[in-house]
Amino acid sequence: MLILICGLPGTGKSTTARYIQDKINALVLRTDVIRKEIIKYPEYSEEEKKKVYGELFVMAEEALGQGKNVIIDGTFFRKSLRERIIRISKETGSELKIIECVSPEEVIMKRISNGRGDESDADFLVYEKIKDQWEPIEEDHIVLDTTGKWKEKLDEIF
Repeated sequence: MLILICGLPGTGKSTTARYIQDKINALVLRTDVIRKEIIKYPEYSEEEKKKVYGELFVMAEEALGQGKNVIIDGTFFRKSLRERIIRISKETGSELKIIECVSPEEVIMKRISNGRGDESDADFLVYEKIKDQWEPIEEDHIVLDTTGKWKEKLDEIF
């Protein structure tokens, strides 16, 4: 199984990924972690994004090819990036679930301003930039409000 958890910064993607990881024994691939592993001083340029996502795609294909469940955690705000995940799921014969994490902006602002204590460097300016560039998800997907009873919703699915 391949699960793409996407959404704007601060919407709870990584928390959601960790919750599902334990339920289905999956490898979690986070763009934030991969970036820090392969780029010493990230500048978040387009070239770096291509490198990070390219590495993520290779890692996902290899893990799925070995029969592992994979959860991908990243904004995936561009349609073309999500299309690549769809291709990977088809090429590996993996069931695909897309989860879009959402939260009210005031909650996101609070989460980001409190410091998240994880690998993400996204601040509210990054959130606003990605929000302006967000390309709507046209594929069937689950919209998960991470401020409500999100665990109960995931328990119904997984």
